[in-house]
Amino acid sequence: MPILSQDLQYMVREPISPATVVSSLMMHGTMKPDEAMEMTWSSEKGFLYIDGSNVVHSIQYGDTIQTSVAAPHLKVFLPDRLESS
Repeated sequence: MPILSQDLQYMVREPISPATVVSSLMMHGTMKPDEAMEMTWSSEKGFLYIDGSNVVHSIQYGDTIQTSVAAPHLKVFLPDRLESS
């Protein structure tokens, strides 16, 4: 992915459904700035970890999780040689 891309890259690290149920296309991918993904939790209780173990949210049956690129912009200071990528 280009360093200046505004897309969101995602990867499911620990799927709880068998591989036959979860399409490999859903396990990782990218989302454009105008796209969103919505998921519904169908187990009794669980936890949603965002980018490691520091940000965690408890979830329960029926909760809906929406993921999108709509978030504050991250400011990254790059060397000149990378800005043209």
